[in-house]
Amino acid sequence: MSIKTDVLSGRTFLTSLIADKPIFADEVDKFYYLKLLKRMLKFQEYKGVAFALLNSELHLILYAKADDGSPDEWILKVFQEDYVPWYEHRHAVHETVEASVNTVGLCEEQALIDACIRIHLLPKRAGYVNWAADYWWSSALAYLGHVNWDFIEPELLLSLFDTDIVKARKSLTKAAKKMYGAEFGDSFGYNR
Repeated sequence: MSIKTDVLSGRTFLTSLIADKPIFADEVDKFYYLKLLKRMLKFQEYKGVAFALLNSELHLILYAKADDGSPDEWILKVFQEDYVPWYEHRHAVHETVEASVNTVGLCEEQALIDACIRIHLLPKRAGYVNWAADYWWSSALAYLGHVNWDFIEPELLLSLFDTDIVKARKSLTKAAKKMYGAEFGDSFGYNR
């Protein structure tokens, strides 16, 4: 089975965790949560395709290596049982943090590509940065080849465009500009 067929076989998901308050307050918080997520991905037999971690949100595209179903339960478990107690201790706060998780299956090539581009544009749209590639806490830099988030495998999505990584990156940029036009501009950073 080719990577393309495998990725689109019904085992790719867009999962969003939304907290009711800013709980990823700084770089230490974000780094620690991603460390927990990386560990859980390893044990849950998932591969990360793309992510963006904002102050109160995580958006993650996952590919299930096995037919394990939706990742909602373990994403919420890592957040509530591992991260929130650590956060409360570190910041000396004892507030109830509510979070919801929503997962959507990505079975079509265009849906997967669109979800990846939208995830990478979230920090720009939220006003955190001018360029998506300037936001450290997303996989945009991994898609550019500038950073290696070892739990994210951009090749899974880029292989849908081309086997040559440089050509695949250019094709992804072209697709993003086609979908988002002027709003997209060079905000992904591929043309800087």
